[in-house]
Amino acid sequence: MKSRLVRRLSTIMAVVAVTMILLAGVASNVSDGAAVGPNPIDRAGTLPTNGRLVFQNPRGMHRYYAFFLSQSSNWVYSYSVDGFVWSPAQTAISGGTGSASIWVYDLGPQLILHFVGNGLQSSGSILYRRGTIPDNAETITWTAVQTIESGGSFARTFGLSITRTENGLPVVTAVAEVYTNPRYRYEVRGWGANGDTAAPTWIRATLLPSNLDFPQPQTGGYTSAYSAGGGNIVVVGSFAPRALLNLTSPWDVTWFPAIWDGSTWTVVTPSVLSASQSAPRPISLVIDESRLPHALVLYSVSNPNGFVLVHYHSYSLDGTKWQPFPVSGNPVTSATLSIDLMSIPHKLKAIYHYGASNLYWKESPTSGISWGQENIIGWSDNALDLSSSQRESNGRIHALAESSNGVSYIGL
Repeated sequence: MKSRLVRRLSTIMAVVAVTMILLAGVASNVSDGAAVGPNPIDRAGTLPTNGRLVFQNPRGMHRYYAFFLSQSSNWVYSYSVDGFVWSPAQTAISGGTGSASIWVYDLGPQLILHFVGNGLQSSGSILYRRGTIPDNAETITWTAVQTIESGGSFARTFGLSITRTENGLPVVTAVAEVYTNPRYRYEVRGWGANGDTAAPTWIRATLLPSNLDFPQPQTGGYTSAYSAGGGNIVVVGSFAPRALLNLTSPWDVTWFPAIWDGSTWTVVTPSVLSASQSAPRPISLVIDESRLPHALVLYSVSNPNGFVLVHYHSYSLDGTKWQPFPVSGNPVTSATLSIDLMSIPHKLKAIYHYGASNLYWKESPTSGISWGQENIIGWSDNALDLSSSQRESNGRIHALAESSNGVSYIGL
């Protein structure tokens, strides 16, 4: 009897042990919310300020993709199985400089990628390329490079951003330099495509005009655009719009809804979030589940309100009713904003850097804004620029950081 009982207990203990091992194996595949990285991608790569340049494919082989500017001045990308080990750089556009942006769209049988970047061959040129990633592929299949804007002397563009309307039309925004001898202006422009094809026709429009003339050329300007349902997009721009007597503070941060229907642009009344800045301010924009915009603006340490990193949340679809929320009063030098629409509740995530090392992040619900505690991602480097994905994918927000040691990946 005793021997039989011992054997039975041994069998039960073995079953329990096996069950615990299996459960442990299952748990190890579930994201625990801890940050991944920073993991090096390219030791010589650089990032533009304010670009949206990283994602994980939500379908197919679920590879990670990171875009950046190579040491040889090409727009390139690398991909990864796990976010730790990355492929050699693949060329997206030969010859690049300035700014760039991507937008991805799950078509069903494959992922569609829209990429836009400033070209090297002509100051101010805007180059576009459409890519696809079939479910059985890792590398991107590209159409031919298309020139949206040829640029030229005194016709530069800054702060490129790209999105795709829910009606299926790619849209590009930028701050454009306008030269009327001998003066310079800096306005927000939009380029709308008439279809989601390899070489669509692009129609340019001035979305936010500038009445301020500079006697000397300026450097900078940022835009961030995001699809907001139907043919609607929301754009936030940091540009020089108004004739001011004091030319030392000519830059505003303004957001506005716009509609692109494939042939005509319509711009709704803009709302100025911050006026009379001494320099253009880096900005990140996302749209939440209620089609309401959220913008993260990085000010200088001398910002009058005392906060360097500020989140603006609109309570109206047209952006006219909004409220600022401080994210950090530390001397932040780079920042980016993304959104997690799969978590409950939905969350905004701000990633930023200050000091000589480490990265930091906070999160807030998309409604009932409340930025939580500051979380630290240990890093020995100084983040010069940051980029994040347009939204979460496969349970994580994806981000890139540039330092003196190149471009690295972070997952939250």
